[in-house]
Amino acid sequence: EGRRVAEDKVKGIKENERERARGDIERMRAKCEELAMKLKESEERRQENEDNARRVLGEEVAKLRKKHEDAVEGFRKENFDVNNNAGETVKRERESFKVQIEMLRSEHAQEMDTMRAALELAKSEGRERERIGREEEARKV
Repeated sequence: EGRRVAEDKVKGIKENERERARGDIERMRAKCEELAMKLKESEERRQENEDNARRVLGEEVAKLRKKHEDAVEGFRKENFDVNNNAGETVKRERESFKVQIEMLRSEHAQEMDTMRAALELAKSEGRERERIGREEEARKV
């Protein structure tokens, strides 16, 4: 009877360990899903920001073209300097927007790298816990 009680204790301990490992795996799976969702949301925000930047850039370029065309018309009517100034303004504004877009891309790339690294870490921790759980279960058997 003492042997049966000891076997029941061992079975109970093994079952508790299995349940704990299942819980750990489930928590890691949930964390991976949460990180995947955050990564997806971040990608959507990045895309939205990039689309907005393109739209704003397009609007600004259209404004600058209009400004440039007005300046060229003014040149035809008035003098040579108006055209040169408008052309330089267009170049400066274009360069400014290129820099802004590049900064947005760089920031998003850093966010994406961080999210990917966190996701990989969470996945590897989950795999490691599963492996340890299997090893412990194998040792107990």
